[in-house]
Amino acid sequence: MCVIKLQRNLDSDIMGGHYNESFDFGKLYMSLFGSVYSSLEIDREVFVKKLFGEIVREFNVTKDKIFTNAFEEECKIDYDYISFFIIIKERFCVGIDRTSSATILFDSDVIKPDLLKLYRIIKRNRKPELSLKKFYLIDKVSGKFSLSECEIKDCLMDVNLNYNDDFNEINSIIKTSLTERKNGIIFLHGKNGTGKTTYIRHLISTLNRRFIFLPLSLLEHISAPDFLPFIVKQKNSVLILEDCETIIMDRENSQRNSTSISTLLNITDGLLGDVLKITVICTFNSNLKTIDKALMRKGRLIAKYEFKELEITKANKLATELGINEVIEKPMTVADIYNYNTQGFEEKRIERVGFNN
Repeated sequence: MCVIKLQRNLDSDIMGGHYNESFDFGKLYMSLFGSVYSSLEIDREVFVKKLFGEIVREFNVTKDKIFTNAFEEECKIDYDYISFFIIIKERFCVGIDRTSSATILFDSDVIKPDLLKLYRIIKRNRKPELSLKKFYLIDKVSGKFSLSECEIKDCLMDVNLNYNDDFNEINSIIKTSLTERKNGIIFLHGKNGTGKTTYIRHLISTLNRRFIFLPLSLLEHISAPDFLPFIVKQKNSVLILEDCETIIMDRENSQRNSTSISTLLNITDGLLGDVLKITVICTFNSNLKTIDKALMRKGRLIAKYEFKELEITKANKLATELGINEVIEKPMTVADIYNYNTQGFEEKRIERVGFNN
């Protein structure tokens, strides 16, 4: 079914001026009807094209009751990347945002059967919930955030064997908090090769949680206006930010981090944090002194740990387990031990653990 372009002239603060921008459903409702409203937001993304078609058919919606911020010709609309506002009846509307979320807007005169019918239509057109014990990669295509499921090799390692003894307590705190779905931040820092990424792979392999990875190329996008609405939909997830120094540095030294830090604070603390139950795992190489103090506050910071070279005793024990028949005489990183007999990257590619395998 075709839809026409926006039917009336709207203020710029109601409708975005660009194809990829949303418009404010509440302000549009007030502009059209001049009255207050109640709203009901659906808790999961929807199949936009199917939902749109079913609403139009079931309620006999005419074209003049459909608003959209698309600038395309009729019948060439990409349903996944624009917003719709559909007037079903007077003061009874539904907004479908370009983030694929649906919101019902209505007043007290709307009869319960119509409201229930619309709710059921939306509910059966929701996308399936993301699976637990899965790993997802955040992407941004045509200005819209999305998730892609990825395969991660199992990492059922012996944590006690691969890390220094002082990590046992931290490991217990982290696993308990993730199992209980506590909201907050976990800082894992230290030099390359000390096992930060390997440990995260271990968590993915052993815990019944949904892990979402924001790649380095999109780190700066965490401050984008549409990132918070996107991540709010990923309730009960673990958000992984790897090598994220650039977005968590102290705002006194880097003012450009203000928005990104505010986003992290919003989703890990307060009422929103309690509702979302999102845990953020941040990995980086720099010292904790460079990190913004607000992220370090008690109650928000679940755990912090600096990964270091394995102590000599530990290093030799791991080497023996790996069949290395040499005595290690100085502290050594886990990566160096696992690659002990490798000639070097230039002569032979080193197989490393991480998310790109």
